[in-house]
Amino acid sequence: MAVSTSTTSVPLAAAELKQPDLFVAGSVSFDLVFAGIAARPAPGREVHAADLGGVPGGVATVAVTAARLGAQVVLAGGFAFDAYGDFLWETLVREGVDLSCSTRWEGWSTPVSVSLADSTERSLVTYERPPAAGLDELLGAAPAARAVVVPLSAISARQLGSLRDAGSVVLADVSWEVAEAWHSGLSERLASVDIFAPNATEAGLLTGTADPEAALEELRTQVAGTVVVKCGSRGALAASGEEVVWEPAIGVEAIDTTGAGDIFDAAFLMASLAELDLQHSLRFANLIAGLSTRCCGSSLSAPCWSEVWTWYKDSQEPVDYQFLLSLQSPSESVEPCFHGGSSFPSAGGSTAISA
Repeated sequence: MAVSTSTTSVPLAAAELKQPDLFVAGSVSFDLVFAGIAARPAPGREVHAADLGGVPGGVATVAVTAARLGAQVVLAGGFAFDAYGDFLWETLVREGVDLSCSTRWEGWSTPVSVSLADSTERSLVTYERPPAAGLDELLGAAPAARAVVVPLSAISARQLGSLRDAGSVVLADVSWEVAEAWHSGLSERLASVDIFAPNATEAGLLTGTADPEAALEELRTQVAGTVVVKCGSRGALAASGEEVVWEPAIGVEAIDTTGAGDIFDAAFLMASLAELDLQHSLRFANLIAGLSTRCCGSSLSAPCWSEVWTWYKDSQEPVDYQFLLSLQSPSESVEPCFHGGSSFPSAGGSTAISA
């Protein structure tokens, strides 16, 4: 399969090239994904995986997804001078992500996450040393982008306000461990974001309820803009102003859900920038995230437009997805993307760490 090194400009992206569509800042990890396992290994036991992927992770998942959808993306992150750092840098450049605001750090090691994934869920083990610079320094290089994606736990309300004052739409998420340690400082930050998109587990930890609808109702009192609660294979809920919508997930044979939440975030944000309404933004995000679960490997499982149109052609409900025609023409030539499964790209394509 050909390696996609660029994407065709589409209405999801800004018509003029004066500013990037998306700026993302934060940690970039090397994700080693073991997919298709029947069960998590018990202590002292070994299990075998059906597929293996080695791909960029962390904030790179949002960046690659948006770039594959045609957006101009700038990523600010720290990269180590090791083999994993080389791989991450080269792969992101080939995916069309602008790394001019990123830096490489001497004496630091690339964060590594190992994901054990079945068809519905994944478990993670992560190694990450403290970074050489914090989010403050990375945000200092931020261009005036149409939208910004940031981790809520690592940014202050003041910084969020500055990003919004610069005209950027701010999407923030939160990891489950931060949600578990929820405190008033995070609540203050929520008031300064445009889109908050936790998954159902995180939303439950933040609000003290296992009911996604009840969690959505609680969170919408704290967020000035849009709240999305991602419910995995069931779909997603969203509220904006007085509007509340539910959109079911698409039916796919899932292999690996690693990174699907970040892929959803990128697609939802791109749809919002394209001025789709809330229902269709959710539908688009569910579609892109759902298609990603058919492949192994977080960022590189994100679909390209060629895959979206193949799915659309074969869909049993094409009328419900005619809005896709307003985002990109199926007649435009778009190369298929490389996906991070067991067939690692060769040295002639995107350099990878071979198993």
